[in-house]
Amino acid sequence: MKLLEILTSPYLLRCECAACFTGTYMQMSESVIGMESDAIAVLADESLYNQLKLGNTKVDIHSRTRFAILLSLVSDMHRKLTFIKNFIKDETFDLDFLNINSIREFNKTSNYLQRTKQKNYIPYSKIERFIQHAPIFRRFPELMENKILPYETQKIVLYLKGIHEVGTQYFDTYFRDYFKDELILITHAVFDQYLQTKDKDLVVLIQDIYAKIETSRIPRFMNMYPHSIKELTNKILTQGNHKYLPFKTPNFGAKSRDEYLYLAEQSNIVKDNFRFLNNKHFLKMNDINLAIKNHRNTIQSIMQEIEILEKQITHNNKSEQRLNELKHMCDLSPAKRLKKIINSEHSIHYYPEFMIEDSLEYLEVLTPKEKTKLLTKLKTAKRGVLKKLKSTLVNTL
Repeated sequence: MKLLEILTSPYLLRCECAACFTGTYMQMSESVIGMESDAIAVLADESLYNQLKLGNTKVDIHSRTRFAILLSLVSDMHRKLTFIKNFIKDETFDLDFLNINSIREFNKTSNYLQRTKQKNYIPYSKIERFIQHAPIFRRFPELMENKILPYETQKIVLYLKGIHEVGTQYFDTYFRDYFKDELILITHAVFDQYLQTKDKDLVVLIQDIYAKIETSRIPRFMNMYPHSIKELTNKILTQGNHKYLPFKTPNFGAKSRDEYLYLAEQSNIVKDNFRFLNNKHFLKMNDINLAIKNHRNTIQSIMQEIEILEKQITHNNKSEQRLNELKHMCDLSPAKRLKKIINSEHSIHYYPEFMIEDSLEYLEVLTPKEKTKLLTKLKTAKRGVLKKLKSTLVNTL
């Protein structure tokens, strides 16, 4: 089949960006325009549409896109809806094929022509609803044809729990199609069940359904729907005996909607004042922490200076010790001073040159051993008096 050959041909993308991906598959969708009969045949045969996976066990983005192109070729909206319903009912069909974004992308064209050709036109939004809520309808196929309300209370609760288990995102979108009055009746039913059973799992359901009432659609003829949210709220607050019903926030023990609104307003005033107080405290603490940080930096700088000065003191103490030692050597004769220098543990450079300069004439009083020792000390002497002493000493050996 030519259609299947085109859809399963190897895809060559210039890169992995979204633009290249969409462009490649848009070209593919344009190349199969007019192959509606082939598309219907493929969609009717599981072994054929599963070839779109190209041997993969799971449905990836390429498989979803090929399936969306295939589905877009079916111009008859009734037939398209029938296919989708059958796919949902078929437990072997992988629901990952029904990706709402991919199907939307390839169903933008020809809707106007479909409206003009078909007498009983089905809005595309209805088809999208089945695709978007496919996991719910697979679990509860009867909800594809009916809403929750016609069923008895226990059945309604069962449906709500099941939809909630499928996923909160599906729960949120599924009930967007319900009118305000319908949601009120559903909440009444679930709350009555809660009063009988005290089932804690129903608390979350009541909260989630109640939260959607305010944002739900209003019926065109309001006089046909006498139920009010005020009546429902008063009932739950009076009989519920639960601090988080019907809201997800505390109800302040209110026994009516008006009382709750008043207490909530007072609570908001208190919260605003608390936020102001808390912000003031935060700013003050921020200033204190900043001051502490600055003081710590100052202390660190002072400690570094103290460390430098302590090193200087240590150095000066050593200098003072050297000066005291040199002071005692000032009263010695040149010969004795020279011998003291030779026998000292210090380097020759430890002694100033003026203490050595007058000892050049007294080298003859030194023993050979002392001369050798002095020569060893003068090994690093390279200039000045020390160099002169070294030369003189070598000549005497």
